Amino acid sequence: MLEAVAITATSETRNQPLAAAAVSAARTLLADYATLFKVRVSTMVIITSAAGFYLGSLRSSISPFNVGMVKALAGIAVVTCGASALNQALERKTDRLMHRTENRPMAAGRIGLAHGLIVGFLGYFLDRCTWRAPPTRLRAR
Repeated sequence: MLEAVAITATSETRNQPLAAAAVSAARTLLADYATLFKVRVSTMVIITSAAGFYLGSLRSSISPFNVGMVKALAGIAVVTCGASALNQALERKTDRLMHRTENRPMAAGRIGLAHGLIVGFLGYFLDRCTWRAPPTRLRAR
């Protein structure tokens, strides 16, 4: 019975560094995504869009807080993050040369070109397919 306890205790300590490495890798990937999406710039775009939507809705006498605003801001957030990823994919070679940008995920090689392009285009297509309503066909009378 003591042998079973000893085996259990040693197997838990063997797996612990592996679990810690997985958590560390996940944190690094999340930090790389935050850099890839330029979260601070994207946040400013969303705040500016929300302010514009609010002011426009007051002028048109509709409620400024409705589902349309949430959908618009979500779509703007997805497109902004996708555009930031595509921008870094295009500029990865010049980013390697500049001291200020050499630690960006794609320039440093932590995120590959294919990964960055997939994430960037996914942002664009997710917005196009999910958040946009199909166009309506109006007939001229």
